[in-house]
Amino acid sequence: MAAIGEGRLTNICECGRLATQTSQVEKIVNCFVTGSQVYGTPTPGKSDIDVVVLISPDDIIKLYDMDEVDQDEHHCSADTSIRFGKLNLITCTTEEEFQAWWRARERCIKEKPVTRDRAIEIHKEELGY
Repeated sequence: MAAIGEGRLTNICECGRLATQTSQVEKIVNCFVTGSQVYGTPTPGKSDIDVVVLISPDDIIKLYDMDEVDQDEHHCSADTSIRFGKLNLITCTTEEEFQAWWRARERCIKEKPVTRDRAIEIHKEELGY
């Protein structure tokens, strides 16, 4: 798990709107890549990249204001996914939730390759859904 500052996120992303507006976000504390890119079978040219981030609730609001999904398309106020093109940020505001995502990722890696349905099942178990 790597600590990442806003400047590094801007350099990594270089994706238009996100890169130019990231200065509004104070800091991303921790992040890691998950999803089909890590433990599944990504579809070339179609699969997104899922990144789990631990950030403050205030920064989540700032990111929601910048994301590329119509606000009416968010499933609920607790929706943790924020999209920027093929970059999907899965936001966590507590260390416990962040660690649950990490444990789910590690379980999926052990079963690699994992189907989407199996990955969802594992994540639900770890996150207590």
